[in-house]
Amino acid sequence: MPKATWGAGDKALTAADIDGAERSEARIRYSGPNIIPSGTYRWVVQYLKKTESSKGNPMIEAMLTLDGTWKRNHAEYEGFPMWDRITVIESTKEKLANFLDGIGATGKDLLQGTIVDEDGRITKLGSVGDPAGIMVFCTIEKEKPTKEYPEPRMRPGFNAYIPVNEVEDETGTAPDAGSQEEPPF
Repeated sequence: MPKATWGAGDKALTAADIDGAERSEARIRYSGPNIIPSGTYRWVVQYLKKTESSKGNPMIEAMLTLDGTWKRNHAEYEGFPMWDRITVIESTKEKLANFLDGIGATGKDLLQGTIVDEDGRITKLGSVGDPAGIMVFCTIEKEKPTKEYPEPRMRPGFNAYIPVNEVEDETGTAPDAGSQEEPPF
């Protein structure tokens, strides 16, 4: 399979740009009958796809599903889908870096180690390997309805992705997006 290349967009990013981006403690759109409450959930990556934004910039499309086994009160949301689109350009490098951190990848993995299939699905992401099946915490929030999107929608907050292996303890408690003292357990 061919190695993916990431275009220039508004300004070509380097692996050092992504990995050196600031991370903050802040935290999709699904329009269906079972909108879930805002909060932090554990998700499973179903696929990542290399695609283009409407402006022609390189973009990652992520499809994740909620893992309802993490907490009893999440069981009713098992399989709830979430999509995220992350443009690979200078102005979104913080979001991109946060997402990559959440799934255990680096800018180098993305820019130098991405392999895609004929449909653009990422089958290898550098040292991470196949991203399908990776678990990640993500805090989601409801978006306000707009004229263009009057239906209720969910979306990840800014810097919403947290690696499961860094925050989950034996009790399985959720990370707290507002905590800045100790690791959020």
